[in-house]
Amino acid sequence: MRSDRGSAEPAPVAGPDEVRAALSDVGRIGPWFVVAVPPAPGARRWDELYAPPGTKGGDPLAARIAQVAAALGASDRVAASIAVQGMAARLVSAPFATVALHGVLPRLADLHRDPAADDPWAPSLPKAEEAGGPATTGGSATTGGSATTGGPAVSGASATSGARALSGAPAPSGVPATPADRSGPAGVRTPDPRTDPAGAADLLARELAASHLEPLHAAVAARVAVSERVLRGNVVSAIGGAARVMEAVRRPDRPAFLALLGALADHPALRGPLPSGATGRVLRLDDADPDTEWAFRRRSCCLYVHVPGGGTCGDCVLRALTRRPATHRSARRS
Repeated sequence: MRSDRGSAEPAPVAGPDEVRAALSDVGRIGPWFVVAVPPAPGARRWDELYAPPGTKGGDPLAARIAQVAAALGASDRVAASIAVQGMAARLVSAPFATVALHGVLPRLADLHRDPAADDPWAPSLPKAEEAGGPATTGGSATTGGSATTGGPAVSGASATSGARALSGAPAPSGVPATPADRSGPAGVRTPDPRTDPAGAADLLARELAASHLEPLHAAVAARVAVSERVLRGNVVSAIGGAARVMEAVRRPDRPAFLALLGALADHPALRGPLPSGATGRVLRLDDADPDTEWAFRRRSCCLYVHVPGGGTCGDCVLRALTRRPATHRSARRS
């Protein structure tokens, strides 16, 4: 494993039963934390969303942006931001919880979804023996090939050469594709976030970014002009939202998930080329107390304020400037 601190120690492999048990437990937190094992028949790889515009087989990402735009009466730019925030919530919630509560990180490159299901954005993971993609260690999030996603290249104008290239791509986390026991999802053990939040966050952030977030940001940029600060802020806001749900359901675990959130909020793999502090920060009532009251404040706006009848969300940078809160935050996740 390569980390921001320059180590080369491999993360220990988690047994498939460990990964499955962790996913089963966090799925009880709420619907946004559910990851089914295995995928339903007919499910497609999640990373097919990141294919370049015009790829044979349609453009589900553009279709989702158009669907959100029609539902909210919003511009494509606003709809793209809100669509990304909804996707981010599905991508980050379960792994954030499994790392915080169990010290287990599933291999996220293998995520699937079923476009024909009632909930076409519900993620699922195959058993390792059924996973079709190569290991994340085979490439970087910005290469034109499929080493990090197991799917098609990000785009013909790829993340490194597109109209708005994304720099500062993270090194892959090294979550292996094929553990010795392949009867369940692949994954690794992470450090305990209560004692080593930076180590746990490093594995999680780089797995998320290399497998999904960098390709997603580049794919959106190939279709709609949206500020990178907004998109990256949306991701960290989604992680903060997951922590807030866990606050209500798993309150005794606050020291673990709050420490992990604090280490993720400004992680270089999530903020990319943006300056430190650009995505947001955790506000603590008592910095010395690991179980303190807290809030998250982002440094950008998801643009829901520009939706007819919209407003600001609870963590919005504009909240101090407007008195009308967003009343339909769930719309971005529908």
